[in-house]
Amino acid sequence: MFFDISSRRNGAGVGVVLISPEIQVLPFSFVLGETCSNNAAEYQALIIDLKMALDMKILQLEIYDDSKLIINQLLGSYKVKKEDLLPYHQYASCLLEKFDQVFLNHIPIEENRRDDAWPR
Repeated sequence: MFFDISSRRNGAGVGVVLISPEIQVLPFSFVLGETCSNNAAEYQALIIDLKMALDMKILQLEIYDDSKLIINQLLGSYKVKKEDLLPYHQYASCLLEKFDQVFLNHIPIEENRRDDAWPR
């Protein structure tokens, strides 16, 4: 799963691409209506994507994101210092526990372009 956000003054857009082991590509996009920080929007995008994967009965997941902060907070390498991110981190962590296997990977922003293939 690749995901990314696009922040705007009136909210943020979310792009996600699920790629199955059989190389089936499933692109999705969402709009987050509330204004929030980029990091909060990244967490919201991840939570939506995790819930979607669980609804689709996907229990093994490789996640790729260009937010080093979010990935490292979820891996436990970084502490969650901002109070507003703590509820997102806790909820995302609970969702991650529902999967049989999850790999969290940070990728440079220039490599996270799979989800930029359609307009938001």
